[in-house]
Amino acid sequence: MQLMVKRLARMEAVDPTHFRLVFSKPYALVAPSLAGAGAMMMRAEDIAAAGDKPMVTTVGSGPFKFNNAGYLPGAKVMFDRNAAYVPRAEPADGMAGGKRVLVDRVEWLILPDLQTRVSALIKGEVDLLDQLPHDGIQSLAGRKDIVVEQSNKLGNMAFLRMNTLQPPFNDVRARRALAMLVDQKDYLAAAFGTDQAWWSECFAWLGCGSVNASEAGSEAYRKPNPAEAKRLLAEAGYKGEKIVILTTQEIPLIDGLAQVTADKLRSIGVNVDVQASDWGSLVVRRARKDPADKGGWSIFQSGGDITTLSQPATNILIDARCDQNNYVGWPCSDRLEAMRIALIEAPDPGKFVDYNKALWEELPSLLLGRFLQPVAYRANISGLQHGLLLAFWNISKK
Repeated sequence: MQLMVKRLARMEAVDPTHFRLVFSKPYALVAPSLAGAGAMMMRAEDIAAAGDKPMVTTVGSGPFKFNNAGYLPGAKVMFDRNAAYVPRAEPADGMAGGKRVLVDRVEWLILPDLQTRVSALIKGEVDLLDQLPHDGIQSLAGRKDIVVEQSNKLGNMAFLRMNTLQPPFNDVRARRALAMLVDQKDYLAAAFGTDQAWWSECFAWLGCGSVNASEAGSEAYRKPNPAEAKRLLAEAGYKGEKIVILTTQEIPLIDGLAQVTADKLRSIGVNVDVQASDWGSLVVRRARKDPADKGGWSIFQSGGDITTLSQPATNILIDARCDQNNYVGWPCSDRLEAMRIALIEAPDPGKFVDYNKALWEELPSLLLGRFLQPVAYRANISGLQHGLLLAFWNISKK
């Protein structure tokens, strides 16, 4: 028996090119950092062979073997049950516990079009949609043969990232101007629909609902102030230069967020150029540090899971080290970085409050609100594990 899964290009995850844990002294957050990052344990021989080069060997992981013969780039990824794998004795619990594989094969099918994906699920051509776009929820409502539910209890954070190496966002006043335009409800409704069961405002840099959550310092940004935004932008030296916003229609949440940003900036007279591409091209483009008029960019939007964002060691939005090896956008602040490192080395609830205030002062990113990601599957599927990553052990298919 095999499980057919529809896969979509995913939201932001912890990218190994931007995040590495190196322990040279005692560190208090080893367990939550490894858990939040969805850590992978690589084979020693692969690490040694690759050195500083990208890994090219794909073997699967424990319960599953990667099926090289069934791999079609851009169309299909296939995993077979590893008959030699011995699971732990206890029940499955998300990414922990006994990883018992109850199907012979899992196939990930890449179907970009929303209606094609939903139709395939209804017809039974696929068994599960791992990331159901929110505008597809209504088309599945009321069906007894389909289950729609949230995939992650803490949810995800929508965010906006600015290129802080180039004008105008190399000036904190321009970043504050953009923050003055943000109404999270507008962003969330545009990207995730009007049903507020799936989203809520959130001003905590380490994620609402997490143990480190604080919304302190966000008070000035709770209500939009277009007049002040226009004043601050002019004060930062903006004189009508083109602001390039990157987007992709392959991922509806990204395009929804991007269109709201464009509308907000145009409302105060900003020269906006929204440039759409496929997701792969966007990823390549956003890695460029050039000015916007020379192939670079100014703004892009995306989303990340709060489990990962909840820890200062794994939150890519607050990493402000000045070596330009942090997440694209490359904010630089010795002050913020010293505070982040201090919290990594010695977590202190009171200092998390002060840190949240400092982040709202310097704005390495912009927070656009919290949302829950729906997963949809046929009712003959049982045992689905919910959490940071969607796991395919413990799933059975009648």
